[in-house]
Amino acid sequence: MKIIIADEQPLFRDALTRVLSQQISGPEIIEVDNFTCLEQQLQLNPDIDYVFMDVHISGNSGLSGLATLRLSYPHLNIVIVTASESPMIVYRAVKLGAAGFVPKSNSVEIFAEAISAIITGHVWLPAQLKNPLDNQSLRTHPEDSECISEKIASLSPRQFKVLSMLSDGKLNKQIAYTLDIQEATIKHHVSLILQKLNVVNRTGAANMFNRLKVEKRIKAKRETPV
Repeated sequence: MKIIIADEQPLFRDALTRVLSQQISGPEIIEVDNFTCLEQQLQLNPDIDYVFMDVHISGNSGLSGLATLRLSYPHLNIVIVTASESPMIVYRAVKLGAAGFVPKSNSVEIFAEAISAIITGHVWLPAQLKNPLDNQSLRTHPEDSECISEKIASLSPRQFKVLSMLSDGKLNKQIAYTLDIQEATIKHHVSLILQKLNVVNRTGAANMFNRLKVEKRIKAKRETPV
């Protein structure tokens, strides 16, 4: 089994490697500390089975990295391992296709339980976050009930790339130049994006994309499963 651990903290990568090696027989593990390297390793190793990724890794913006990988590698199992434990983040991650969501504050025993469940095909969530939509904070934000993540996930990989550049304020001609395609093609992509996201303009699309971003929270007291 081939696995990538994508996390900026060497100590955490080492700790997770130990737990994975205890739960899986002879895993081949690749470690990266930024999102660009993660994408490069996926291109070099098309047989990767699992990615364990922190949403706050350098080069990634919240859940946009998860969306990017799910669209580009639909059969890849991606597990979010992070200090963020917001029910909304968990909900959106699952809707985007995450194979699991494991808070870094968990013990070795919980990490082992999570890994065992994930490699047998189950989506693992911590007990206190298994029903995120029951959380009162979500019920007070009806705009989130439309499931932004499902709409984002309906985009093609090219449309998602265009949307991410729209969110950065890029003009159609700038996007066309960067992607080396015709501006008319970009206009067509933008039209389809607005239709799929059910928004009326580029600003609405950009705002929806930006909701995938995850605010960094204060470091948990315990960030490595040791």
